[in-house]
Amino acid sequence: MDSLSYQDKLTLTGFFDGPVVGEGVVTGRRGDIKRRFTGAFEGARADGGLAVSEALRFDDGEVNERDWLIREGCDGHYSVAPGHDTGAADIRTLDPTAGGWRWTYTMDIPVHGRSIAMKVVDLMLPLDRQTMVAHTTLAKFGIVMAHVYTSYSKN
Repeated sequence: MDSLSYQDKLTLTGFFDGPVVGEGVVTGRRGDIKRRFTGAFEGARADGGLAVSEALRFDDGEVNERDWLIREGCDGHYSVAPGHDTGAADIRTLDPTAGGWRWTYTMDIPVHGRSIAMKVVDLMLPLDRQTMVAHTTLAKFGIVMAHVYTSYSKN
């Protein structure tokens, strides 16, 4: 494992620059597995930031695609231009020595044939330079409706 240190910290844009693959599960409020998915992410420098294309393929055949434009700010903050079904995200660095990020935003989630705006909180934690894990909560009216667990691997 390639450990991370303050002198050589991992940035969010550094991790997603280039191809990244992911896989994960979506669980209900009580922890029951609802869906599984794989993801392909491709980041490239553009417009003063990192343009990331995301494609998630679920085990039931659904495909979700969205694009993000992530810009590094100062003091561990990032700004993200919203995708087609997301609001602007607030991203803060959790650990100045090794990275780790907390994203907060609103996203329209398809539920039983309709779209519901939910608050999304992503907690992304790098394990090393090639691997990151994430825990996401989806909430409506302050009630957590689902959890998403994802592992990311950088090629």
